[in-house]
This record gives sequence, structure tokens and C-alpha cells, in this order.
Amino acid sequence: MKAVASRDVVTITWICAVSVLLVAAFVGARSAVLASHWPIEWIQVSGPFERVSAEQIRAAAAPAVGGGFLAVDLDRVRYSVEALPWVRQAGVRRQWPDRVVVRVLEHEPLAQWNNGELVSALGEVFSVTGAERIEGLPRLRGPDDAAVRVVGFFDELQSRLSGTGLDVLSMTLTDRGAWHATLTGGVSLLVGSRDPQARLDRLMKVLSQLVTDPGRQLESIDLRYTNGLAVRWRDSEPVLAEASGGEG
Repeated sequence: MKAVASRDVVTITWICAVSVLLVAAFVGARSAVLASHWPIEWIQVSGPFERVSAEQIRAAAAPAVGGGFLAVDLDRVRYSVEALPWVRQAGVRRQWPDRVVVRVLEHEPLAQWNNGELVSALGEVFSVTGAERIEGLPRLRGPDDAAVRVVGFFDELQSRLSGTGLDVLSMTLTDRGAWHATLTGGVSLLVGSRDPQARLDRLMKVLSQLVTDPGRQLESIDLRYTNGLAVRWRDSEPVLAEASGGEG
């Protein structure tokens, strides 16, 4: 009886193995038939192309489009397209009967970031070849995980300066949390680390007088005081305006 039972177990195991092989072969054959009947004939690309072309996107997507209309791995196509330097996001879908449609969004650089990278208005840091040669962008610096914070403070300061004739050329957030900006004409703006919003409020109350003062050119503005601020004019001594309690 034991020998018969053993033979039965072997027989059942063999039948199961053969069944698995047959199912796998059927699935493979079915996929091959589907691929041969509905191959992908065209990769349709759309997007506001400025720094990447439709040809580059098709070239990146093409190796991942095998397997036919029903079998194409859309995630693989998306990953391949998003690996392109200027592509921020890609959406991929099938379009009956023979197309894969790819819609891309590009990174839009707001500023240079740290050493050789770029940052967008959303605070997303990205790298592209030749980033350091792009002209006309302000330069932002800060800890690697502070890009969103730096972009936010840059936007606020730039907005407050609107109409004054000054723009933010560069901004730095130090590891100790202190803010420093360079404005049009090389004007140094020292904000410090404490209550930066209140200090900008204080600056805006007197800035229009500072930038319209005839015969004098601003060199630096130091807001790192409990009350007031310190102004330095080129070729002159610094002037304290109700300044007390200086700090870093």
C-alpha cells in the first residue's frame, strides 16, 4: 500500500508540473499572438517643448514599447521618459488600436542651486548638462533639504522689492539659519536668522527713501538688530537708523 501511495504522489506531482508548463506555454503563445496582431505602430508625444524634443522622447520610449498594444508596460515607458534630464513628469497611456501616447512636463528653472544644479519655482532640485552656463538666473544656496524654503523666501523678497528698482541676484540660507541676499548693484542685504518676516517689514518702511537718496549709492543694509537697521553707503561710514541689540 505504501508503494502504491508513493507512486500516486509522484504521478500527481508530475501532472501538476506538466499542467504548469502547459499554462505557461499557453500564456506565452497568447501574448505572442496578441503582440503580432496589435503591435505598437506609433508613439504620440505632446508637451510644451522648450528644452527637450519629441524625437528625444520617442527615442527614450521606443525600447520600452515592445510587447504589443495589450502587453506594453506603461510604467516602464514612463520611467524611461522621465530619465531624460529636462523631463519633470510623464503621463503614458494606450490609444486604440496601435498607439502609445506620452504627455510630458518639463522642469522650468527658477534659479541656479548650490554647485551646478538648478531649482524650479516648486523647489524641485534637478541636474542637467551645462546648467552652470545658463545665463540670467539668480543664484540660490542652502542646505540640500531646504530648497522649498529658500525658494519661498526668495519669492517673498522679490515680490516686496517690486517697484523699487531692486531685484534679488542671489540668496543664501546658511547652515545656522541666517539669510543673506545680494541685490541689484551689488547691494548686500543681511537679514539674519531671527524673525525674518518682521525684519523685512521694517526694511520696507524705509527702503523707498534709501533707493531715492540723491548722490549716494547703497552698499549694504543690515537688518540684524532688535529695532531698526544699519545702512552703509559706498565711500562713507555706516549709518544706524534706530538700531539696537545687534545679533547674527
